[in-house]
Amino acid sequence: MQHGMGTVGRAFVLAKTATDIEDIRKQLKQEGHFNVDAHLSGAQIKRDLREVMEANGSTS
Repeated sequence: MQHGMGTVGRAFVLAKTATDIEDIRKQLKQEGHFNVDAHLSGAQIKRDLREVMEANGSTS
């Protein structure tokens, strides 16, 4: 886990290059973040992450 960056903050960084939210979940878990599913389960965070992915052209 990166020092000083929480799960949600790191999710937004990953969203810049991820193709979907499941990719973000997997990467966060690999990095050792806790309660990833709980952090990314809300409708608003999913919308916000999708917006970042779309803005960066990383969604298919």
